[in-house]
Parts: sequence; C-alpha cells; structure tokens
Amino acid sequence: MATKVDPQISQRVRELGAGDLNQCYHCGTCTAICPLSEGDASFPRRVLRNIQLGLGDRLVASPEPWLCYYCGECSDSCPQKADPGETMAAARRYLISKYDPSGLAGLMYRSPAFLVFFTLLLGALLAFFHLSIHVGKHAAGEAPFPSHWAAFAWIPYETIHLVGLAVGGLMILVVFAGLFNAARLMLKAHGGFAALRRYKVADYRRATMQLAHEIATMKRQGDCESDPPSSEPWYVQPRFTHGTILAGFVMLLIATTLDFFFVFGLKMQFYAVARPLGIAGGLVMLYGLLVYAWKRMRRATANTKTTTPADIWLLFFLIVLDVTGFALLVITAAGWKGVASDVILLVHSVMAMEFVLMFTLTKIAHALYRPLALFLHFLNAPKAGT
Repeated sequence: MATKVDPQISQRVRELGAGDLNQCYHCGTCTAICPLSEGDASFPRRVLRNIQLGLGDRLVASPEPWLCYYCGECSDSCPQKADPGETMAAARRYLISKYDPSGLAGLMYRSPAFLVFFTLLLGALLAFFHLSIHVGKHAAGEAPFPSHWAAFAWIPYETIHLVGLAVGGLMILVVFAGLFNAARLMLKAHGGFAALRRYKVADYRRATMQLAHEIATMKRQGDCESDPPSSEPWYVQPRFTHGTILAGFVMLLIATTLDFFFVFGLKMQFYAVARPLGIAGGLVMLYGLLVYAWKRMRRATANTKTTTPADIWLLFFLIVLDVTGFALLVITAAGWKGVASDVILLVHSVMAMEFVLMFTLTKIAHALYRPLALFLHFLNAPKAGT
C-alpha cells in the first residue's frame, strides 16, 4: 500500500501548539533522554518525524503520543530548542480532533472564539430546555416536589436528573464513537480489528492487569521524573496532583450514579453514601485543579510554560463547576431561596451537562484515549522472561 503524504499536517499540528518543527534535525536526544521511551515505543523522535513528513496515517495509528506524560526533559535537553514535549501535547490535541466524528474538537482547539461561542450556545440551549420543561410541568398542575428541594422548585429536581440521564446516554454514545474511532485508527497499521484475534486470553488478562495497576498507581507518570528529581513538595508534584483529579472525578461519578438510584425511588440507602462521597470527591478534585491553575499562572514546570486557550477554558470550567456544586450544598442545607440560589442551580446543572457532552472534545478526553493506548501498548509489550 502506498504511503499517503499530507504536507498540511505539520501546519495543523503547529496551530495546535507544537514547537518549531523546522528546528528539529532528528539528533535523537529527546528519545534518548525520555525515561518512558523503550523498545517499539520510541518517542518523541518518531512522532516528530511523522509530522514533519506529513505521514498522517502513521501519526493517527500511533499510540505513542498518549504514552507521553510530558515531563519536559526532552524540551529542556533539545539542542535546537524545537520543544518536542509541546509538540507531543499538540499531537494529542490533533489526535482528539481526528477521533471526533463531529469535527467540533478541531474547531475548539484552533479557534478560541469558536470555543467560547459553542460553550455559550450549548449552555443557552440546555438552560432553555430546563426552563421550558419547568413551565410545562407548572402549567399541567403537577404536584410540588419534596419540601427539602423547595428552594429549587423552579427547576424540578427530578427533571434535572431525567435530563441528566438523557445527556448521560448521549455521552455514552459519543464516548463509544470516539473510542471506536481511536481503536480503529490505532489498529489500522496492524491489520485492523482482525489483528486482535492473534492474542490469547492470557495476553488480554496480562494487559488488563497492567492497565489497572497503572491507573491505580500512575507508576509511569512517577517514572517520568526530571533528573535531578524535582524540588517540589510531593503534594504538588504531577503524579499526586493528577491522582487527586482522577480520584475526585471517580468519586463524583460514583456519587452521581448512586444519586440516580435515590431519584428513581429504588429502596436502596445510597443517598446517605452519595452525599458525603460527592463532597469528598469535589474537595479532592478541587485541590488538584487549583494546584494546576497555580502552576500554569507561575509557569512553574516545563509542561506549564505553554498554556493554550483550551487549557484555560478547561481549568476555569471545572473549577466553576466544582465551586457551584459546593455552593448548592450550602444553599440546600440552609434552605435559602431567591434569585441567587436559582441562578447557581441553573449554572451548575447546565455546566455539568455541558461537561458530559463535551467530554470527548476537550483535553479531558485523555482519560479515554490514554488507557486505550496503554492497553494496546501492554498487549504488544514483550512478556516477562521472553
């Protein structure tokens, strides 16, 4: 099969924040110094080369950009100051846009104006949906909701969760579409999905266990340390901070799922668990988000020296979502009513649904694509003793 060359790929990746690829003459220093580059997973050099030559098929078929945790050693050591670390980050943005069948991810990354416009438009549509449902229910004379939600009666609690389920269902479809696209592209060079037949059950079990261990411990990110080791305290180092965001997200996901059982009247005592779990998850995630925001403002590390509009948007979005969630807890506990409580509820509800719908369009999509890439990497890694 002839190799397709797209001379525009270099420019597209450059628009997404890549370093000066023209400065790279492939001395191999970046690959030699990278603590995670090994065997068949040889990066960043190969990724940069594919971009330079316009080898788009090879770029999208490679899991290597997702195996990088951007410690910045390659950029600090590059004799030409080509910034390979930032190019790897830009390659991940490019891959997210390629996995997205809607094309919205690419537009959001390339155009800050479109990012703001689309966020506001989607938010306005979701807000209108909330309000129109409330008006319809009020006109139908339906019974009021439980007294402990009276402060938020203008947007029925049940409605918010029903809409949340619909949004969640749509998210599942979008997530599976993105994962399917990513898997299809990553496997294309190996013969497509048919290539998965050559692996044994033991291979899948081994790769699954390695992936579970990596998610739980983030060992690879821990291995991705600067030399000499970072002088930062352990509680602000990337591995720990990233872990708090992941742990907080998982706790909030579990709490929200348990909350649905409560809403639909199932006789399970989940609500007493969901509330404290949600509070703990929100606090843990907020800590990680604030540390990342603080580092980006100070440009404290190699991977925070360059901040794209999409990075700013994501941090701002998640912090506001987290803070408004805590505000709702206070308002509910105090039984406050008024315009302020109504607005906070509406903002939080709309942003939560926006985040779900835009999950695969933003940087947070690495929570999907990095595990997939790691699984395929572990699947193809040599077995111990061979």
